[in-house]
Amino acid sequence: MTGEGSKYRIVSPSLTVKAMRDSGYKNTAYALAELIDNSIDAEATLVQVFACESPVQGATQTRHRVDAIAVLDNGKGMDAELLRRALKYGDGLGGDRNRIGRFGMGLPNSSMSQCTKVEVWSWTNGSPNAMYTYLDLEEINGGLDDVPPPVHRPVPEYWSDLSEAPLGTTGTLVVWSDLDRVKWHGAGATLRNTAELIGRVYRHYLHDGRVEIKMAPVREGKVLEGDNGAYFAEPNDPLYLMDSTGTPAPFGNKPMFEPFDMGNEKEPGVAYFPITVDGTKHSVKVRASIARPEARRADVEGHPWPDNANPNRDAGFHPWGQHARRNIGISLVRQGRELDLDSKWAIGYDPVERWWGIEVEFPRSSTTSSASRTTSRPPRSSRLSPTSTGQPRPRGTRRPRRSRTVLPNSATRACP
Repeated sequence: MTGEGSKYRIVSPSLTVKAMRDSGYKNTAYALAELIDNSIDAEATLVQVFACESPVQGATQTRHRVDAIAVLDNGKGMDAELLRRALKYGDGLGGDRNRIGRFGMGLPNSSMSQCTKVEVWSWTNGSPNAMYTYLDLEEINGGLDDVPPPVHRPVPEYWSDLSEAPLGTTGTLVVWSDLDRVKWHGAGATLRNTAELIGRVYRHYLHDGRVEIKMAPVREGKVLEGDNGAYFAEPNDPLYLMDSTGTPAPFGNKPMFEPFDMGNEKEPGVAYFPITVDGTKHSVKVRASIARPEARRADVEGHPWPDNANPNRDAGFHPWGQHARRNIGISLVRQGRELDLDSKWAIGYDPVERWWGIEVEFPRSSTTSSASRTTSRPPRSSRLSPTSTGQPRPRGTRRPRRSRTVLPNSATRACP
């Protein structure tokens, strides 16, 4: 540790972290997506996002406010060396082109953009053997220059009790506390505003069954149940070509759009464009879609609108039209993960813009990563997310739509 006192430091740790806190995350949902990137890169099949709230006494009534957010996964986990590197700005495994996270900035950068303290437990041989370290803005401002060396510290029972399934042999838990920049106050609002973005960013992973993402509001140590309780994020496809998504009725279980008139019979609505990068040729895949007639008109035979939908009102006023309005733009995708939904190509004030979709998918890099894996992974068949019966769920299948069932737990403490 050299500390802030050195006159010749290239950068000041405290000022650098302060600048990084303002590095451009639009809101808490985008910051959380960075943590989910890490989980998917670690081959997790179940990611659980907990928003914990505790009562705050106001002048006239008691309100509940989020005071901790956590992301728990069943991915590969990290050894002590990699865990320490993961909390260093610009380190980790960012050089691996086959990862979603490319620059090794996601964990510390996204965390410190929302809170002043981030704690990480990671394990490769059971959660009782987890390694633990943290970053604390107050300590950084006081001269802390190095990521604290990881120490053995079991995952607290508070978090293992909240988990849908018993913690496995490997995994990682990231906890944000001292939340000074979270945009939404309540747990429910925080997760509702996160779920639609998460569903869109990871729609291909969710739709293919490669990962499940549970959104769990927690009040006074217990996962909430019922209509306002825990649920699983559903795919949010801006092209509206997927079935079984979070699109409002009548299009939750059937596509609202159809492939645009291009491509061929094998791949309708698809075109490929060659590009050359560093002397290597790649093919960029472009998919396009346009609204089906029944999405915009109530008089299409065999496709009635819901009984509570006024057929005399424009489709854009109805829930599915409002949903499409929030997905206006061109979706840029890499590694199956949406990088951005670029709305600058659309005329924002024109309601017609919501009735088309375009996805530009950049190819997986042909560069073979030299980054070595630090941990081994159990066979895929042994690490599928358990169902409520404790049996593995076959790959490619998904939970029933709008399932909000959570396992009971005995936790009764307030958020740590």
